[in-house]
Amino acid sequence: MMGRLLTLVLVAGSCIAAGPDFSGEWKLNLDKSNFAQSPPPEKWTRRVVHREPRFHLVTLQTRNGAEQKSEVQFTTDGVEQTFELAGQHATGSMRWEGSSLVLQTKRGSPRGDIHQKETWTLSADGRTLTCAGRIHGDFGEMEVKFVFEK
Repeated sequence: MMGRLLTLVLVAGSCIAAGPDFSGEWKLNLDKSNFAQSPPPEKWTRRVVHREPRFHLVTLQTRNGAEQKSEVQFTTDGVEQTFELAGQHATGSMRWEGSSLVLQTKRGSPRGDIHQKETWTLSADGRTLTCAGRIHGDFGEMEVKFVFEK
């Protein structure tokens, strides 16, 4: 009996510790977003399949009429992953911070490394994804906020 109770407590505890499910097809709301001094894309979607601890992210962006796609997989335990982003070698990790997910990436560019940190939060109804962050590199530093809706 004690063993079953301990198992139940451990399972319940792990369910409580897990944050919200970020799965969905997310479309950028340009009016609510802030791109700092960068020009915004014409179109931006993020498709997320989140099955804790796995996090699969497909990004589609259209800039100057050209569509760019990236696909990356993370685990939410902060383990660094290696992938290609915009034709450049990149590394990144994702971890829980309360009920938010923090995504950190580093990628090369012709002008030097670009570091980006985004904190992902969901609205109470789960219909709005806000990714607030900081991007820095040789060009300086900027604060950004990307708001996506289902």
